[in-house]
Amino acid sequence: MNETTIDLLLEKEAVIRVLSRYARGIDRKDAELYRSCLADPIDVHAGQYGGDGLSAEAWIAEAFEIAEAYTTTQHIITNHEVDFPDGPHGDEARCRAYLQAQHWTAEESRLLGGRYDHRLRKEDGAWRIYRIGLEIDWMQDSSS
Repeated sequence: MNETTIDLLLEKEAVIRVLSRYARGIDRKDAELYRSCLADPIDVHAGQYGGDGLSAEAWIAEAFEIAEAYTTTQHIITNHEVDFPDGPHGDEARCRAYLQAQHWTAEESRLLGGRYDHRLRKEDGAWRIYRIGLEIDWMQDSSS
């Protein structure tokens, strides 16, 4: 394995770890962990939520208001496809991945599946999401 391949694998792993922290931050309702994943400002394209040029704090407030409606959530992100337009030494990345998310209250649960299309930028040596893209492909609600 040459140095360029190793660098590519290390950067891909770093991007995937950001998405894992992003999911863990919202699931554990840990605003500090969630914030560590985000650039400021941030563009959010998630159906009816978000917008362009939001402050990270404004998006966190909106995302956590949605999350607070549930007793618990679990976001599972898989099949990561990470690209670096300028190569592994650049400061831009795109990560497309599948998502399954479960949301529970005492009365009901919601299961949904979809796709993330996130754009990340390297800031001070760390990858941060500057564009959240979410497409919901299906949703199932159940009563307890």
